[in-house]
Amino acid sequence: MTQTETSPSLPSVMTQTETGPSLPSRGQSKKTLVLLDAIREILEEIQPTTVRGVCYQLFSRDLIPSMKKKETARISSGLLTYAAKIPESADFWGA
Repeated sequence: MTQTETSPSLPSVMTQTETGPSLPSRGQSKKTLVLLDAIREILEEIQPTTVRGVCYQLFSRDLIPSMKKKETARISSGLLTYAAKIPESADFWGA
């Protein structure tokens, strides 16, 4: 995909209400939902990228404590699990 092409965006995991952001209650913690929303934003900004690239962005934004394998593996696993659950991700990834 070139810079001039537009791609569909992933849906936000946070929704907006009159009083501010509202988090869906699907058994995920607020921290997880904030991470997922940040990942969505990163993927919209930087395409193509790798899991390591996403993790570096999260680390530089102080959303993960380090770039250790434990943290990057957690993000990788969570990202794949999340992407598999949303049908819009197939459009986003061009599948």
